[in-house]
Amino acid sequence: MSTSIGIRLRSLGSSWMEKPPKWTIALAMALVCILTFAFRCLHLLRDDHYFIVSADSHYFHRMAELLALDETYFYPTHNRVLPIPMFSGITYPLALMARGLAFVTTETPLSALELVSKFLPPTLGVITVLVLYFGVSRLYGRSVAMLSALVWALVSWALVQQAAGYLDRDCLSIILVIIGIFLFFFLKRMTIVLGGRALTWLVSAFAIISVEALLYLEWGYLGPAILLTVLVVFLLVQILNTLFNHIMPALLAEDNVLDWPLIAFRRLPMALRVALRGSSYKPLAVILGLNVAAIALRPDILKSMWNLLLDALRGTISGETTVAELQGLATEDILSLGLLLIPIAIGLYIAVRRRHEGDLLVLGWFGALFLAGLFSRRLFLYAVPAMCVVTSLGLVTLLDIRGLRLSSSILQLSLVDPRAVLPQLRAYLRLGCGFLVLLATVAISTFGAYSFASTPPVAPDTEWHEALTWLRQETPQEAVIMTWWDYGYWILDVSHRTPVVDNGVHPKATDEDIARVYTTTDDSEAVSVMMEYGAGYLVFSKVETRILPVIAARVGIDVTDVDLGSVPPELEDSLYNRSFSDDFHSDYGLERIYASPDATEPSVVILALQ
Repeated sequence: MSTSIGIRLRSLGSSWMEKPPKWTIALAMALVCILTFAFRCLHLLRDDHYFIVSADSHYFHRMAELLALDETYFYPTHNRVLPIPMFSGITYPLALMARGLAFVTTETPLSALELVSKFLPPTLGVITVLVLYFGVSRLYGRSVAMLSALVWALVSWALVQQAAGYLDRDCLSIILVIIGIFLFFFLKRMTIVLGGRALTWLVSAFAIISVEALLYLEWGYLGPAILLTVLVVFLLVQILNTLFNHIMPALLAEDNVLDWPLIAFRRLPMALRVALRGSSYKPLAVILGLNVAAIALRPDILKSMWNLLLDALRGTISGETTVAELQGLATEDILSLGLLLIPIAIGLYIAVRRRHEGDLLVLGWFGALFLAGLFSRRLFLYAVPAMCVVTSLGLVTLLDIRGLRLSSSILQLSLVDPRAVLPQLRAYLRLGCGFLVLLATVAISTFGAYSFASTPPVAPDTEWHEALTWLRQETPQEAVIMTWWDYGYWILDVSHRTPVVDNGVHPKATDEDIARVYTTTDDSEAVSVMMEYGAGYLVFSKVETRILPVIAARVGIDVTDVDLGSVPPELEDSLYNRSFSDDFHSDYGLERIYASPDATEPSVVILALQ
């Protein structure tokens, strides 16, 4: 018996918009790729901050450093040996590329790692642009795809997550999620035959499971959960749209509204069969089945996911969570999109009104993760690719130049009937609005890309970096450093010292103890807490003035006069405030060893327990 394998790709049909010449798109995409890379490196032109951005990036950089040097390090805060393969972010790509670069050049592994850390994330940004362009071009055509890529290059949510020095999980996982979604969508449109049997659904399931495996290695269970959420919502949107199209015309044809429930009930079984037949339920059923089997082998995963969901819900409802990832989207997050809100609204209207299959994918993708972002803003990042597509639909409408003309005959006719020229004026006004949106977005993004890392505590500023370097050079290797948890990963990575708490592990009780150290007027109390945690050094900085009310609240101090740029009156006599004085003195063994006594208004100070 002969075996034949045939693959046939069915086109989604002609684009709803006119296709521009290929050479124009190729040139435009090359410029978008250059813009994507350049914008993500723009903050490196400033010398007022360290090159690594985001606190968690320091954690992954330190792990990559250990791998590049073939070392391990016992980290008492976590009570485990780093690195941990299952939670690697882009640790392994960083370390392996640094080793390779050091091997073929004269660079040391550490200098090679710094170079890779700067330029790998922007490169991943360019790859994201290309993946987005390829997928969207199959959905809507080359012009919409190019504009989607341009929006990804400019929008702040995407720009920061793949900026030079951003080494957190999102940098790579966002690409994997986009690939997984597009694979699921486009493989359904292929006919794959093996031995006379259609195996499209099986190939699709295997492809998505492979992407899930990569996401799990890169981000644990959260990466696959995000991908599965989008796929499940897409299936539901497909089914609901088909039900709507089959039932609604019959309802509208009936004059008696009271008969609508009966009509809907009668037509529902047939409509549901049609909806399932045209949906992607087969591969998704296999994918979900394999995921359920994996969870059955590791029931702790389900428990962890449930606890994380509850934490996000509690934190959003109460507004008490201090973890940025578990804080929901705020009004300013939406307004940060600026004038792009105009094409987003237009694009949503177009997609909802038209509702072809590509629209359903984009609407389900954007809608599901936008709602998830209301409870955890980090999840909104994974809605941004869909948002870029929606934005491009609106931009294409605004920038459509077909039919634009303003000839002398029309102008002469307008003298007789001014209303004759109104359609053309409206068209030019629409076009001007589109260019205004693009120009304003480019201007805002340029400033944002240049300055975002200079906003504390996105990255250590010059003073902080000098203090962290001093700790590495002037303190024993086994030294334990106490400071607020925001700076734990900085100390781990730059100082190579053990923080009492860090950005990942900071129990409430420990945070309260450290808050006592900040706010106490009795130095002996601070010394007692330091000795309890085995800390020999205490680091304060002026950056904390913006969160002093939060720190004070941890120990029940109600700050009435809130000024984020200064120390509240309630904390004027606190150890924190007194430590910045030139004449700081303590009778309980605390000595200021950094900055030097002659430093004028130091922004970072280090106290040692003698």
